[in-house]
Amino acid sequence: MAFRRTLERWHEPDCDIAVVAVTQPHSEKAVAQGNLTGIGFCIMFVMLSVMLSTGVILEERVTGTWQRLLATPARRAEIVLGYLVGFFVSGWLQMGILVLATHYLFGLSWGDPLGFFILTSVFIATATAIGLALAGIVRTPQQQSVAANIGVVVTSMVAGVYWPYEMMPAFMQRIGLFMPQYWALRGYTDLLARGRNLAALGRPLLVMAVVCAALLLFGVSRIRFE
Repeated sequence: MAFRRTLERWHEPDCDIAVVAVTQPHSEKAVAQGNLTGIGFCIMFVMLSVMLSTGVILEERVTGTWQRLLATPARRAEIVLGYLVGFFVSGWLQMGILVLATHYLFGLSWGDPLGFFILTSVFIATATAIGLALAGIVRTPQQQSVAANIGVVVTSMVAGVYWPYEMMPAFMQRIGLFMPQYWALRGYTDLLARGRNLAALGRPLLVMAVVCAALLLFGVSRIRFE
């Protein structure tokens, strides 16, 4: 009797296994595996490109183009505005190329179009302001290039572009809150991973707008017109 029961128990499965297909097109976990890393590097490359482009003001002071512009009937405010618009459009062109490439090559959707447009515009404007402020501190285009490359790479690391923000020590996470890349990445995460719209981007937009306004005023005040 005991032997028969042992044999019966031996053939009984210990547990039931069920296979269920679960699709979560907008889940943060699904996006975070690869897409958010790609988005982070898009942020870093666009920011670096915009900050490097602002060094053209220093370069044109060396070549004499800046002095010739000041000799034209154009007012100083118009010259500065023209440069700023050029930097902004250049950043948007590069971001547009990256968006189209990631969409058609990797099937990445960037979420709500209006939220994406406003978030990207504020981020590019912030990168332009940072680059202009940096151009007002350094002396040569070479210094601008070195400072921009090192600064963008280091701050992107702290902001969570290279690895998940939550994996960093607490003190690095607090430092990352001061980086515009962190807030841009957080905004894009809300758009892509959580399927949210413009209404959920209030805090990232506000932080970047404050940084943009402060550094833009500083950068413009440091432009030398002599």
